[in-house]
Amino acid sequence: MKSSNTRIIIRSILLALTLLLAAVLFLEMQSYMASLLVAVIAIVQVVLIISDQNKTNRQLSVFFDSVKFEDYNVSTKYTSQGRTYGELGATLDSLGMQFKAIREDKESQFQFNQNILHNVGAGIIAFDASGKVEFSNKLFHSMMHVPYCDDLKKVSQFNDELTGKLRGVEPRRKLIFKQETNGLSQHFLLTSSEFVVNGRGIKLVVIQNIQPTIDQTEMEAWQKLIRVLTHEIMNSITPISSLSATALTMVASTGNDQQLDDEQITDLREALHTINRRCDGLVTFVQQYRSLTSIPQPVFSVIAIEELFLRVGLLFRTEYSTNNIEFVKEIQGTNLELVADASLIEQVIINLLKNAIHAVENKPNAKITLSARETELERIEIQVSDNGCGILPDVVDKVFIPFFTTKPSGSGIGLSLSKQIMLMHGGNITVTSTPKRGTDFVLRF
Repeated sequence: MKSSNTRIIIRSILLALTLLLAAVLFLEMQSYMASLLVAVIAIVQVVLIISDQNKTNRQLSVFFDSVKFEDYNVSTKYTSQGRTYGELGATLDSLGMQFKAIREDKESQFQFNQNILHNVGAGIIAFDASGKVEFSNKLFHSMMHVPYCDDLKKVSQFNDELTGKLRGVEPRRKLIFKQETNGLSQHFLLTSSEFVVNGRGIKLVVIQNIQPTIDQTEMEAWQKLIRVLTHEIMNSITPISSLSATALTMVASTGNDQQLDDEQITDLREALHTINRRCDGLVTFVQQYRSLTSIPQPVFSVIAIEELFLRVGLLFRTEYSTNNIEFVKEIQGTNLELVADASLIEQVIINLLKNAIHAVENKPNAKITLSARETELERIEIQVSDNGCGILPDVVDKVFIPFFTTKPSGSGIGLSLSKQIMLMHGGNITVTSTPKRGTDFVLRF
């Protein structure tokens, strides 16, 4: 740059001197031919200055065009035209190489991200408010059985229900989508997020095939249920079979013309009574099983949490007083409301409070807490806590299995019934417990 400035200064001085000389020749010496010649020399100097400037402009123009069209293979070096232009060309070429490296890095990163998105184990589709598809990976089209489309309207031609689900799933919410293809039913979990790109709102939907998880869970549930059913039935069938065989032997041993003595009659009567009791037990067991499969469909309405807690609290007021149990109701927030079936949710809370009363039985400073709050995701949580005996670690994961119970007189259907009701409400129920310290049941809606 120093040489460039020096060059400009020298040419400017020479131009000024030339013009001054032309003026002197023309005005003082009246030498018109000499002044004309000097003027021509001044014009040549101006042309040279303009030419130098144009060379710089051309270098800059070439560089900016390469940036505009992202073509960084054009060299702007002018070493043959002087040191100044060579330095400027080298500087612009260096900037061009840096831009080229940045572009290549971005392209590499883009290809890397594309490969990840195409090979991730979930279907992905991104679209704007008008339905224009910005991106969709291979697994999305494979799972949903739709071809590559640039608009959701075209997707709807192949799967109209899918398009509705894609538009309907809300950010930070989950949605289950069931699809049948060639007689095969599959369940998919849809989650979404929204962001802005270049001033345009983009919705990203991730689709996961949860059918294998559902199948595995169902299989485990059936295995657990079958084990419980087998245990309960065998407990009744074994003595029935043994006693009936004994009774049959006693009757057969007397012959057609012999009478049973008093002892044999007593033994036979006891055997028949036992068989009758076990048969009644089996009937009761089957009726309890039927109650698990005949839950009425929820009738949803808006429920005030405070009123709900008041109703269920009154049901156990006498038991709390009789057993010296401190009962606490806590509601975080004002005017909390829940959309649910009032009678079914009351039944769930009643079951949990009954279990809590049993857990704190004969415990000093017994305390049961019924609380509610609204989470950050605007969901309602209801919690029943006690400071009772707790649940053993090897038992806690079995409490929701039908007919499983740790109570001598328990039926084992209360918690499994509660879980079914919560699932019918689109929520869930979880339990955490520490032996000898207490248990927490949480209902999430």
